[in-house]
Amino acid sequence: MVVDPVERYYESQRLKLCFWDWFFISKSSPECPVCICIHTTGDFEQGRVWDSTAKFLLTKGFRVYALDLRGHGNSDWAIGSNYTVFDYIVDLRRFLYMKTLLGLPAKVTLIGHGVGGIICTLFASFYPDEINRVVSVEGVVSPGVVCPNNMDVPLEYVSWVDQVRNFENTPILQFDSQGDLKSYFLSRRKVLNEGYFGSTGLADLSESVLQQLLKSVSLPSAENPGKFELKNDPWTKMNS
Repeated sequence: MVVDPVERYYESQRLKLCFWDWFFISKSSPECPVCICIHTTGDFEQGRVWDSTAKFLLTKGFRVYALDLRGHGNSDWAIGSNYTVFDYIVDLRRFLYMKTLLGLPAKVTLIGHGVGGIICTLFASFYPDEINRVVSVEGVVSPGVVCPNNMDVPLEYVSWVDQVRNFENTPILQFDSQGDLKSYFLSRRKVLNEGYFGSTGLADLSESVLQQLLKSVSLPSAENPGKFELKNDPWTKMNS
């Protein structure tokens, strides 16, 4: 008798997202083909809506994973953020970055319902080399979105997804001392002069003003006592 799947987690855009791993409790071989199931959006939607489908697929020799989309099921809410199709695509992309960790094959099958079907279809159009096939149930996508006249559009989406991935790996800048922070700040003098400070520049800042400025943009590190880090979120630079 098949029991409940294993509840597991991964991170995307700093959200803790849940996925349901049927492989852990099945007798499937690691070499079996993989299906990733994606639900639609709504009050009662989450990864466990695929339980019956997952159990059937297991009997056919598939490894099955069902995702809780952001804001659904046991996944984090994107408070102050978005629930766009393209954010969901970023999350799916992040999940598939774990191919090595999960032992996934180079290509997988995507199964989606409603918005989940749209996510699967668009993802496959952006990353065709990673997908075996797509099963989309009521996931209607305009042909102009998948294959627009301007073929640079999908490339721009892919570039944005990859940019998000890079920022997920961007650490918060930390410094051993206020002196190191000052050195870093002054090393960017030319950029700051040409941008925010105009013709006067940092060269005209008194030491007291400079120290007050450094104090206002930094704080002691909570994770590494004795170090200092910048207050501002590095993600603010993602689209700049």
